[in-house]
Amino acid sequence: VAAARRTLEGVVAQDPDALAPRVLLSQVLLQEGRDWVAAERSLREVLKLDPHHAETRHNLRVLLRRLGRDANSAEDGKVSASKPPAEHAGRRRDRLVGQSR
Repeated sequence: VAAARRTLEGVVAQDPDALAPRVLLSQVLLQEGRDWVAAERSLREVLKLDPHHAETRHNLRVLLRRLGRDANSAEDGKVSASKPPAEHAGRRRDRLVGQSR
């Protein structure tokens, strides 16, 4: 996962307006589960390029909920402090898209 993160960060740096690498980077950061600030920032950067990207909007809402923040703050553009998400989210709607069980 760390190698994928580095590779995707390089691709994003070379082509900041490319949507697909940003979506993949956000998924890698969520799977990695170590840097919630970077994951949230990455999700928000995808939404700057495509505000209606459903998968990313869903993942941001789930991440914020797991961080104990109001999912409505998905719209406020703020990046939170790094705090591990609560592990209580077992309901299907609380799963991140692309996350295996």
